[in-house]
Order: sequence, then C-alpha cells, then structure tokens
Amino acid sequence: MTRRDARGAAREDGAEASGPMRTCVGCRRVAAKSGLVRFAAPDGVLKPDIKGRLPGRGAYVCRSEACLAEALRKKDAFARALRRKVSAPPAEELEEALKTVFRDREP
Repeated sequence: MTRRDARGAAREDGAEASGPMRTCVGCRRVAAKSGLVRFAAPDGVLKPDIKGRLPGRGAYVCRSEACLAEALRKKDAFARALRRKVSAPPAEELEEALKTVFRDREP
C-alpha cells in the first residue's frame, strides 16, 4: 500500500515522514532529504553539495549511480528543478566527485 505525505506525493514503503522529504530528479521517488544527495548550480555549473551549504535552489538525487545517470539523461531535468539554465559536467566527473566525497566521509 502506498502512503502519501502532506503534499499528496507517494512515499516509498509507506514510511513515516522523519524530517523534510524531497523528490529525486532521476527516478522521481520521494525520500527523506538525508537519504539523497543535493546538487546546486550557484554559478550555472552543476555541483554536488554534500554539506547543503551552497546558495540557491537545490535538486536532489538518490545515492545511486543509476539515478544520477537517469537525471543527467533526462532533458533539462536539473534545469527544471533548479529553475535556471545549468551546464552539467560529464557524468563520469560527477560520479567520481561523489565517490571521493563519500570515501572521505567514511570513518
């Protein structure tokens, strides 16, 4: 059974909301903000924002390479989410940046 959050969006597994919910740009799944990676484009170039401190609107993607690839494949998905023109670096470059950040954060 699919549950809905306060905005009427479907949530995975009927999980109760624990904090802010965001939608993945790639797969359109609604999940807790803490389980997604934020991307921002303060200077028009898409960058992962792991700490959530870059200025401007943010677009969220699941922590999987498949969702990132899907978001980059969809025409203007990040531009629509960020409500501005965005130039994205190659997918490999973004994936490597995310891997480096996650590797550095491990204890």
